[in-house]
Amino acid sequence: MFGSVRLAGLWPGPLILTAGWYRASARPWNDDRPEAALRLERGAFRFLAACVEALHNRGVEGIASPPLYRPGIWAKAGFEPWLALDLYERRLADGFPDPKVRIVVGDKSGAWQRAIEIDRAAFAPLWRLGKIGLEESLVSTPTTVFLVDEELRGFAIVAYAVGTAYLQRLAVDPLHQSEGVGSSLVTAALRWAAHHGGRTMLLNTQPDNEASVRLYQRFGFQRNPDRLTVFRREISH
Repeated sequence: MFGSVRLAGLWPGPLILTAGWYRASARPWNDDRPEAALRLERGAFRFLAACVEALHNRGVEGIASPPLYRPGIWAKAGFEPWLALDLYERRLADGFPDPKVRIVVGDKSGAWQRAIEIDRAAFAPLWRLGKIGLEESLVSTPTTVFLVDEELRGFAIVAYAVGTAYLQRLAVDPLHQSEGVGSSLVTAALRWAAHHGGRTMLLNTQPDNEASVRLYQRFGFQRNPDRLTVFRREISH
């Protein structure tokens, strides 16, 4: 056994798990599924296995990995394939037109609460991020922006680090589909990323989300042949 893992935080809520230099974080998958989404920041197999045991002791019955190309030590720790995601990429060398719908930087008061509501309405329960997951996406890299249209019909979260931008989340209220909001958010995201020095933008989406795939392909995103997979371990008490 690796040894004792220290947990900071209260479950169900964000947790930091540490053992010396090793570090991981966990949060509820979303507001509908309280099982843990675990992210290994620094550490090896023995620390990952110790994190699983520590979460088990907190009453967590299911633990999911981040999207991965290969399971690596996660498979060794008993995780099995759960969800498939397609990865899309677009170079940012081109100029981009102005969005047809006015897009602005959102605030963390009314606009943020509205984004949480939109995320819940736009995605099936399994794919929702929930409040904690959305907040996590805002701090995934040192440079992140929260974009909304002026009428708060949709939002995007875009991150940037070392030449690569990430479209972390894009959601439009289902009551306002086909109003140009999604296209305008993608355009604004591409413009923002290029302005901050991004050379390429990455995003992932579930393979059967046909409407999103058509939107991204219309903007020149191309699917990476290597699919991402979320791995999961279910724990029986």
